[in-house]
Amino acid sequence: MYDIVLKIESDAAQEINSTVTEEIRGLDRIHSTMTLACSEGEGSLFAPGPDRPADPAPGRPASQAYVVIHCDQGEEYGVLRKLSHVGGVTEGDVVFGFYDVICKIEAPGHAGLERIISRGIRGIGHLRTTMTLNVISEQG
Repeated sequence: MYDIVLKIESDAAQEINSTVTEEIRGLDRIHSTMTLACSEGEGSLFAPGPDRPADPAPGRPASQAYVVIHCDQGEEYGVLRKLSHVGGVTEGDVVFGFYDVICKIEAPGHAGLERIISRGIRGIGHLRTTMTLNVISEQG
């Protein structure tokens, strides 16, 4: 459904709006965009630290994917807290717009991604739907 997932960070919402509307949408071959803005509530629960490294294990190429989630109303932060305890989930935020939560997952291979999704993420209560966006290697 989506070809590129891009994360933009700024303290000023207007700067993000300007980047999306003036720069990204102005690029050749960009047909449409969808912006998911982070909620100003509890924020991300996934800062790198001793229990959550920023990079995958050295020497092991990681398979990566983004999972976007629709939750039961009012359960977004509870779902985000539960995601922070699922192994392989490296980032996550509550967003507003078309989805409620977005997270990034990493594993040594595709089978590992499938285990994280089927045994970890889908076992969390209050999820209505999920959609997985696999990260592909750079082409050509």
